[in-house]
Amino acid sequence: MRSIVWFRHNLRLSDNRPLSLAAKEGAVLPVYVHDPTLSLFPDRVRQRWRKRSLWELDRSLRKLGNRLHVFSGSSCEILLKVATRVRAERVYAFRGLTGEDRALEERLENELRKAGVSLHLTGFDTLYPPDLAAEGRSSPWKIFTPYHRFCRQSFLPEHPLPAPSRVDSLPSLASLGGEEEVGGAGEVVSFVGFEPGEAGAMHCLREFLENSLAGYASRRDYPAEEGTSRLSPHLASGEISVREIVQRLQESDAPGKDREKFLEELGWREFSAHLLFFHPEMLVDPLKKEWATMEWTSDEAGFLAWKEGRTGFPLVDAGMMRELAETGWMHNRVRMVAASFLVKNLGVSWQSGSRWFAERLLDYDPANNAASWQWVAGCGIDAAPYFRIFNPVLQGQRYDPHGKYVRRFLPELSALPDEKIHLPRKQSSSADWERPASSQGYPEPIVDLSESREAALRRYRRFRTLAP
Repeated sequence: MRSIVWFRHNLRLSDNRPLSLAAKEGAVLPVYVHDPTLSLFPDRVRQRWRKRSLWELDRSLRKLGNRLHVFSGSSCEILLKVATRVRAERVYAFRGLTGEDRALEERLENELRKAGVSLHLTGFDTLYPPDLAAEGRSSPWKIFTPYHRFCRQSFLPEHPLPAPSRVDSLPSLASLGGEEEVGGAGEVVSFVGFEPGEAGAMHCLREFLENSLAGYASRRDYPAEEGTSRLSPHLASGEISVREIVQRLQESDAPGKDREKFLEELGWREFSAHLLFFHPEMLVDPLKKEWATMEWTSDEAGFLAWKEGRTGFPLVDAGMMRELAETGWMHNRVRMVAASFLVKNLGVSWQSGSRWFAERLLDYDPANNAASWQWVAGCGIDAAPYFRIFNPVLQGQRYDPHGKYVRRFLPELSALPDEKIHLPRKQSSSADWERPASSQGYPEPIVDLSESREAALRRYRRFRTLAP
């Protein structure tokens, strides 16, 4: 049996069902296609990560007697051409979640069938089936808590599959034409705090389980602490499966409350995938349809200041200007505060913020990103109420009380005392407070928090009154 394994968002050997099935049946041609038609937003940042991850995957395959074949262009056209060229009988792959993914799969299956090749989609690369309808109904779940409870009670997580011990290559395979170089060690880009690839993902998981899982429930909201898993970029690229993570989590001797809290966070990821499966339009349209009439501001100057980390609010700026720009990642608590500030204090649409994160985050996941932005804006399913507006000053004082996070990413504010480092001068109740000379280049606040909060509430109340 000659098979193609189509690597998509599963750049790993372990717990890779398409690869395991194909390797058992005979010779395998591993293929990855850069398909620009499948991305709604530019992904220059992730292209660098993906190049490194593909290089790592190719190295792993070579140790098993094979190699990775990389192409750019239409997935359908390339896979059909390659399958015909190598006389493949099957193409194996995971199913995709987005509307574009599913349309591609249908088109590819039809074209391959005409050529005598079968497409085998081996389920979704998720913990729970995203096409799961609500209990007793044909519609999707709308509230996270009953969804998560039902899944935990109804599905025992599958044990992750081991990596194949060998992946036989197709005999006497000449150059396929149109292939791209996977890259070499000299071309590999380093990333601050991350190591792309399956080995890097497993190392990250071990570090989390050994050093950060204990205390996760209480420490995960504090951006200055090593309290989160930092697995999100690896999950987004499929360098590790969620089943692998859950298996290792269950084997951990960390306190039960910490393991349960982390499972709950993984559950939100599953819930987002569930929502995207049933609502593929959620990447650009509100889940609550009436929100399509919501009027947003056109504050281009404010939006630019937010993107560049020049809002004058240290917690927001430390995340946007420094952590995101320098590492391609941002702590989840800071993401929520920054998103709330954009949507509610500045009145800029959630779609604008969602698009910016999609372009800049190493861990961009279509379902997670859209669901999170809609949660903050209030237009999503099981979203935060419209009147919940994160105060960046109070959030900083609560979750970064000693200013360690702000000082790490905004060193120009390092001379400020703890009690004032999150408090912009115009918001200070102390009339005689003057900033140290070292912080004079830091911008003044672009909005008044009280005034912008009241303006947001008026805007939301007006919308609720006029909404159909």
